[in-house]
Amino acid sequence: LHLGSMSSDALAKTLQRMIVEGGVDEGAMFSPGLPLPQTAQQGHVVPESEYDDPKALQEALQKYSETLENLFPRAVPEKVLVEHVSKVLNKHGYTTDTSINLVSTCRDEICRPFVSEIDKVWHTNSFNISSLGGMVFCGRTGFKAAMAHAPVVDGQERYVFWVAPHIAVSLEGIVGKIFRFGMDHPSSACGALLAVLNEVKSLQLNVGLDPTDLEQSLLKQRLVSHIRYGHVPSLVELTYAAYECILKEVMETAKKAIDINHCEYVIVAGIQVHGPLDTNFFWPGSIKRHKNGDEIDLYEEYAASVADWSHSGGDTAWGETGSALQTLQKRRRECRLAVVSGDLQALKKIHMSVDGVHDNQLRNLLHIAAIHDHPEIAKHLLAEAPTLLHEGDINHCYPLDYCVDNEQSRVAPVLIHAGGVMSHGRLRQALVDAVKGGKVSQLARLVDISRNSDAVASAVTDEGQPLMHVALEYDDPQIQREMLKILSIAGAAANEYDIFGNDTLKSARRLGREDSTKDL
Repeated sequence: LHLGSMSSDALAKTLQRMIVEGGVDEGAMFSPGLPLPQTAQQGHVVPESEYDDPKALQEALQKYSETLENLFPRAVPEKVLVEHVSKVLNKHGYTTDTSINLVSTCRDEICRPFVSEIDKVWHTNSFNISSLGGMVFCGRTGFKAAMAHAPVVDGQERYVFWVAPHIAVSLEGIVGKIFRFGMDHPSSACGALLAVLNEVKSLQLNVGLDPTDLEQSLLKQRLVSHIRYGHVPSLVELTYAAYECILKEVMETAKKAIDINHCEYVIVAGIQVHGPLDTNFFWPGSIKRHKNGDEIDLYEEYAASVADWSHSGGDTAWGETGSALQTLQKRRRECRLAVVSGDLQALKKIHMSVDGVHDNQLRNLLHIAAIHDHPEIAKHLLAEAPTLLHEGDINHCYPLDYCVDNEQSRVAPVLIHAGGVMSHGRLRQALVDAVKGGKVSQLARLVDISRNSDAVASAVTDEGQPLMHVALEYDDPQIQREMLKILSIAGAAANEYDIFGNDTLKSARRLGREDSTKDL
């Protein structure tokens, strides 16, 4: 929602028109592969205490496991996550004696157990950087205050950021509802995010700074840039958007506040999910170590560690259901590993619906086949579940997007033949990169893949410079002419103005490159 360029009336009319014309599906989840459960659509929440029949409760909990895995792939009980992430971090030198934990969850009391678990496992108190919705508004000053408390070992300081928004999913699979201690009716989580969602739905989104409601005002200001223009999100979508927003904020603030010559840090980011029977889960979105200016992804180490997790202690019903969730995740992991390795026979032997399998980045099996370039796997998946072709992952990328950087991709022709397309954002960036780099063959390939002259014609750099003008700035005259010809045939207009008000021909004269444009 680019509110900076839209009046409140214009925004209201845009959203109202989408709703009236049927362009908004309020039940739509993050991608076509993650649908709302039927019970969530019915909207009926029942306290766990009313399940008198143990068998009925057990069946409900088993169904809940599948709902949880569908909505938040690879989510595990938060105790399990803290245990295994901590094990991985210990191997990399992050221990109680060497590090300090900085934790941000929502201010909601039901988020407190996550902080308590971290403090328990690390045998020390963490530094609180929390705000409403799990946002991090303490800034550089807050970060530096925490860093001043960090141990110094061999001249090095280490910090671990644990950050997450939160959401409730009831026993029936109803998103946003939870029974709290002492209450005889369900309440909501996250209340701050639901308040934002309700404003969007009511066409009354106020992004001004309210001195009497600072954190909620800042929450809305941060979130609007992570909501797709013209789209009314579901609560699950909005929670994923909050996750992206928090992660970006922490990364940017850390870069400003931390001296990489004497410090290193890890950011553990995800989503806290409040489930039935007072059990909290955690979806691990990102686990990355930052050292000497390099970013090291630790997720696969964590995934290997947590692969055989088990739910111990607590209610017997949850013990059995924890096993059901673990078994489901294990089988889906086997599917993913079969696709990664290109083992089609192993994939077929698992006997599991391929359209329900996603990794922690919400990539389906076709995304993974594209990443690892396994065409036979891709053909099999398309035959089993054609809808995988148009599913977006957490970065809104389609399977074909992952073939762009590999000019020798064997999966790309398979996806194109099946009608696959690239996401607009990924296509735009790939076109810009190809033109800036003078990569003629890659540009021609992208134009062929795009199948959409409008996408090529409208592509601009982050600064707003059209591709024709970018091509003129390339040093080699022959490559200039080839790129201009490809862009022209693809629909890019020679009379399109750049950010200085020059059309292509005027820019060519200014740069002394009229010869490159003589065929336009």
